[in-house]
Amino acid sequence: MKRPASYLVDGYTILRQSIPLAAVAALRSMVTAMDLTKRKPDLMRNGPLRLALDELIPPLYAMQNVQVERLVEVALLIATQSRPVKLGWHRDRPPESGAHSFQLPLLPGDHFHELVPGSHSRELTAAEIAARNAGGHNMPGAVTIELAVGDLLLRSPLIFHRGFNEHGIERLTLVGTYA
Repeated sequence: MKRPASYLVDGYTILRQSIPLAAVAALRSMVTAMDLTKRKPDLMRNGPLRLALDELIPPLYAMQNVQVERLVEVALLIATQSRPVKLGWHRDRPPESGAHSFQLPLLPGDHFHELVPGSHSRELTAAEIAARNAGGHNMPGAVTIELAVGDLLLRSPLIFHRGFNEHGIERLTLVGTYA
């Protein structure tokens, strides 16, 4: 049996069914009321959304022995059949040191994220660089993250990862960073 990912060791963890479905529905209502025609709507100005996230997310980081103080950025990943997404392999540039990222799907079937466990705490290997330069389809050690509504992905922004939606599946996912 495979052990669950450890946030501090692997650079990510998936907390299954950690967000109540009623809370997810409330978050979805808050974001769908916004102008979603923009590629990245400004969610940081949405006070009720920020308050809701501050109630939900920091206690889940604390369960991973990580203390966060404030939300420093939040965005919405949107994809549809007419708006596919394909981000190459990369590391995020944290807005400040001690940053920690999360992904919270608001729709079912969120499986558009791949990452390389443990890559947050080391340099990229020659094989990883070669795979990235070749298009990234055969990344050594990569795992696909599959999230259901109510699941939460906590990950280091420094972990080597990519996001994609090559098949036009609808996606509505909150992505944020705490510090």
